[in-house]
Amino acid sequence: METSERNHVLDGEVQRLAAQGWRVENRSDGQAMVAKGKPVNHLLHFLLSVFTLGAWLVVWLCIAIFGGVPRRLVTVTPDGVVAVTKV
Repeated sequence: METSERNHVLDGEVQRLAAQGWRVENRSDGQAMVAKGKPVNHLLHFLLSVFTLGAWLVVWLCIAIFGGVPRRLVTVTPDGVVAVTKV
């Protein structure tokens, strides 16, 4: 499969993911990095922890561990097979 055909297949998969709310962070021939969501605002959580005298620290810790921005690497093999892997 030629590079232009691989890029066409990749464009189709990226458009499908974009319809689900994913955004493209980086793209090159045959692969793209997509992300969804927003990064954790640590300054806001610090201020909330100060104002609540530390009670917000538990929430902030959970958000810092389980929150963040999920990313996926979308690749197209030379055979034209699309693979989406968690990063």
